[in-house]
Amino acid sequence: MDDINAALLPLWNLSPAAPGWLVTLARLSSEYLSKIALAWVFALLVFGKPAWRRMAIQVLVAIAIVWLVARGIHETWPQPRPFMVGQGHQWIEHSPSPSFPSRHATIAMAFGVMALLTAPRRWVGVLCLVVALMVGWSRVALGVHFPMDIIAGALIATLVAVAVHLAWRVRERSGRLPTI
Repeated sequence: MDDINAALLPLWNLSPAAPGWLVTLARLSSEYLSKIALAWVFALLVFGKPAWRRMAIQVLVAIAIVWLVARGIHETWPQPRPFMVGQGHQWIEHSPSPSFPSRHATIAMAFGVMALLTAPRRWVGVLCLVVALMVGWSRVALGVHFPMDIIAGALIATLVAVAVHLAWRVRERSGRLPTI
């Protein structure tokens, strides 16, 4: 894993020579995209039509599960962040907490993949996935995660999102889900 991080970090992490607009994009993506996405999911849950509410519930279930998984990995196998081992360039302040997997990226990818699987409009799912990918990219670009933190988070999120979606469909077909 260290070899992969060493090879990819210089490609993803923004150097001091990076254009200002790119640093700003990374900061905005890291700070606000997840919050906007979560607010949108809650708005769909409250105000959305039934198909959108079903999507919102599945997204929230997937997010809760991946948060627990990521938290468990942090507790059992803490890994340092790039700035803790003198690698990359750090653009934002961050505590020296465990980095593997990135909770930001894992949660964002659960949102993106689940939306891709369940959104009543395909283009909305694609847009949600793009948002998730931008969050993941921004965490490495800003120097607070290694690339493998993001890749692992994406894999965990994808597996959980697919499992939640399949479980939902099985329960829906069996009539065990309440009507929304």
